[in-house]
Amino acid sequence: MARAYNQAQKFGAEMAIPDEAIALDAESDPKGNRFVLRLASGEQVNARSVVIASGARYRRLNLPDLCAVEGSSVHYWASTLEAKLCEGQEVVLVGGGNSAGQAVVYLSSQVAKVWLLVRGPSLAVSMSSYSSTASGAFPTWRWFWMPKLAALENREGNLEEMRWRLRPSGEEVRRPHPTSIPVSSGLIPTPIGLPGRAWLWTSRVLC
Repeated sequence: MARAYNQAQKFGAEMAIPDEAIALDAESDPKGNRFVLRLASGEQVNARSVVIASGARYRRLNLPDLCAVEGSSVHYWASTLEAKLCEGQEVVLVGGGNSAGQAVVYLSSQVAKVWLLVRGPSLAVSMSSYSSTASGAFPTWRWFWMPKLAALENREGNLEEMRWRLRPSGEEVRRPHPTSIPVSSGLIPTPIGLPGRAWLWTSRVLC
């Protein structure tokens, strides 16, 4: 955060720490400013655009007892730490986006097997050609199209079994003792409502 603060200052950004926004209005003036952000201090900020980075939460799988294994067997990213936790084991990834493709590439060389559950009709819908091609270079993974997650069985917070059903056949697949990592379940931005004539919310800033 210190580095980000110093970099922003180098580009001429003005900081107001701490401060509280209490209202947001959409107005126009001769300078082209379209928004007026009113602060608790009584000051106001005029701008042509406003970005509210309010954070995000992960879209959680609709499965019973999910919270019992989150943090121990169910993770929402695939970092060095998760790779060490599941080294030599079977891993189930839920999702078909670029995050899932990157996780396949990253984990395939370190785990025994990667099962990718793609809830969409194909990888081409949500994954870039680069990620799908890179994932295909590893023989230690297999994918299923549009499965329905059935259940997670756990014992004292440790994942014992994961089950999903194939569509449209209804065949059930059971994988004992996997480490489930739903790395691309999706992010839900946290909305912030401010009194006034404008509502904005976002969780991602692209510079």
